[in-house]
Amino acid sequence: MPGHIEVCKFPEKGLRDKVFDLLNELSGREPELGDQRSLGPMMSAPLPVSLKAHMVFLRRNLNDPHWFRVSADLLHETVAMLGDLLGNPEAQGVSTYGGSESNLTALYALREAGYESVIVPRSAHTSVFKACRVLRMRIFVADVDEELRVVPESVRAIVRETKDNSAILLTAGNTETGVIDDVRAVHDLVPDTPILVDAAFGGLIAPFIRGTRKLPDFDFRIDSVVALSLDGHKTGLTPIPSGILLFGMEDLYNNVVFESEYMGSEKQLSLLWTRTAASVASLWASIKYLGREGFEKIYGECMRIADYAYERLLSEGFSPTRPELPLICIRHHELSGIELLWRLRKIGWYVYSCPSLGGVKITIMPHVTKEIIDAFIDDLVRIAKDIRSSTTLNN
Repeated sequence: MPGHIEVCKFPEKGLRDKVFDLLNELSGREPELGDQRSLGPMMSAPLPVSLKAHMVFLRRNLNDPHWFRVSADLLHETVAMLGDLLGNPEAQGVSTYGGSESNLTALYALREAGYESVIVPRSAHTSVFKACRVLRMRIFVADVDEELRVVPESVRAIVRETKDNSAILLTAGNTETGVIDDVRAVHDLVPDTPILVDAAFGGLIAPFIRGTRKLPDFDFRIDSVVALSLDGHKTGLTPIPSGILLFGMEDLYNNVVFESEYMGSEKQLSLLWTRTAASVASLWASIKYLGREGFEKIYGECMRIADYAYERLLSEGFSPTRPELPLICIRHHELSGIELLWRLRKIGWYVYSCPSLGGVKITIMPHVTKEIIDAFIDDLVRIAKDIRSSTTLNN
């Protein structure tokens, strides 16, 4: 197991303050999100103000709103601000620890409303398939195009064929290519079928770059969108964990409200119980600190760097996906994506794969500069040459 630490017996005596030195030493053995060579994850370093908010509210229990009233108010304010941004100022919402919990919670709410199956594109995040397995919901898989964007006609065909009481789950910011499913096109074909939108990546980017590029609609401005999730720790520049699930329908929201009389309050939100208010406070702080203007500046720059990376990769003979959001899958017609991945990791680049397309993925987050992209592509070109040379010699 990578990074495995020898496990000893439960200590008879504590190390006291020596534990701080041990923690520092252990932490130095692995990278941090936001390091210059961290290009794979859809995450960056948290804002200092967000990190401060996280620490201040770490010892508050968000699931006891009777006692921790300020924490509950922060949740309501955060939900209201995000609802306003995404087309429904009256949306209700719950805090989650990220997109996986949001998907599980949203699908649970729909299952309780009588929807026993869900239609998802083949490119949906793996947490969707996991959630359906846990909830014992049937999955119907829709086709995707070459960019891994859902084919709306495939969704309509499934709805017509199954005649099942199904919901639809679509993605705003695909994990492998970053594309946004055309939610409005799906709505137009099957307007009476409820749609959940997994906007864990795109929810806090797309609204701020619409002024410079055309993007598919995906939020509550589309009538059949009943729930939408986003992650603060991905694009809200907060520490992990931080997620919000918004509901556009009160009936669905009520399905994740539970009794909790023994705590002195009557209601408890979401599938988990005790949860720190730090995850909400950190996102609240980021939104208040940056505002629309700050988010537009940050992600406008990320897109400019992504466009630069795309053009340079093309010029070096690679086949990158065109960045709709600041994410690129990089392929080469002669080279294996897996081999590129491990060679890049061997020299210190923290990258991920895009297995559906046989490439490697980079995400241009706020810590990524043009200089970092140039250094990465220079190494990528050298690796490609080495692989081709070794293949030629072996033949």
